[in-house]
Amino acid sequence: MDSNRKRILAFIKEHKNELMIDPSFDIVKLVGFSEDDVDYYYVVFNKERGKTHVSCVGKLIPLKGALSDEDYNLMVHGWDLNPYHWAYEKVYDQKAMNKANKLMNRRS
Repeated sequence: MDSNRKRILAFIKEHKNELMIDPSFDIVKLVGFSEDDVDYYYVVFNKERGKTHVSCVGKLIPLKGALSDEDYNLMVHGWDLNPYHWAYEKVYDQKAMNKANKLMNRRS
């Protein structure tokens, strides 16, 4: 394993499922790692575009620790309150889909 890959995987392990600022200045959630024969990628979830890949040539800026705990937790709470992203973020997670559907039915 080359040193860049090792460093990237350590960063992901430390910050998985945290909110970040991506190179396009979007708020994203770091969810994993991907690679091909050309590059390494952060797998992130973006509320507008769903799951996307961000080249590790760019940098993700963790918000946890950069903001006060109160501000960061407020952002996470706002992220989690939006049921529309659950349908994209966790298509494979039936519990999340059921939770989103219940919330949507309560609002109708």
